[in-house]
Amino acid sequence: MPSQIAVAAEASTDGPAVDCRVYERKACALPTTCQPASVSEMNELRWSASICDISQGGLLVHLPRRFEKGTGLAIELPGDGTRESSVVFVKVVYVKAKEAGVWALGCKFVSELSEDELQRLLTSTNPVLTSSKKQYHEPEVQETDDGMQEEDGDTV
Repeated sequence: MPSQIAVAAEASTDGPAVDCRVYERKACALPTTCQPASVSEMNELRWSASICDISQGGLLVHLPRRFEKGTGLAIELPGDGTRESSVVFVKVVYVKAKEAGVWALGCKFVSELSEDELQRLLTSTNPVLTSSKKQYHEPEVQETDDGMQEEDGDTV
């Protein structure tokens, strides 16, 4: 029993970090957006970022904002010409300052990606973020019987 305690005490020292990843990270350069998971419905609190590597278990993202270890984030994974982007939830497990105010965040997926989803992201030739599309609705203007103009049911 004392030897187990000694081993546990040695493991908690500030020695070199041990890589405990289950999946191999694949280098990539994918556009993304990132925001705290607690405000995932508030688009104005979204930061543009870049996914630098990814695996079924997690990703490394570079962005111009620091988040603390343990923070839950909503990350937008890009779609392509045939598929919409999707949002996944991650937990920040690593934080490092980079050059010019950029932060590197190592993140673990709350729910792992499938091998198919990972391959789709890595082989996509046209990554598209749904959040960056301008969704402007141009009201239809129609003339009514009395000569007035109407925009989507409202008389102008």
